Amino acid sequence: MSATLSSKKTAAALRTSARVSVELLLVLVMTAVALWVTGRMWSVVWPLIVGLLLTTLTWPLTRFLRRHGWRPALAASAVTVLFLLVATGIVALIACRWRPSPVSWPTAWSKASRSSASGPPGRR
Repeated sequence: MSATLSSKKTAAALRTSARVSVELLLVLVMTAVALWVTGRMWSVVWPLIVGLLLTTLTWPLTRFLRRHGWRPALAASAVTVLFLLVATGIVALIACRWRPSPVSWPTAWSKASRSSASGPPGRR
């Protein structure tokens, strides 16, 4: 193997690395511009993302209903109402699970202060 460098090979390698560097910078700049535009238009982009997600999630059931003779608008409406009912039920279950306890704050505070005044937990 010779230790000498060919000027043609060196120039070709530098051209290739320069082209790759410019392409990488172009991709990074376009990504930054796309993210900036998305951030500026977030009030438009967010509902579109949610709508596409909901459409994607409910399409299998809608397709099943359409294949079984339901009209497209009726199938889409029924699936949308069903989805809203399920989502409302889930939120209601979570809200019922995290409801405040029926004990009032003064009662709970007085019990806590009495138990802490009686010493550490192991010496009661």
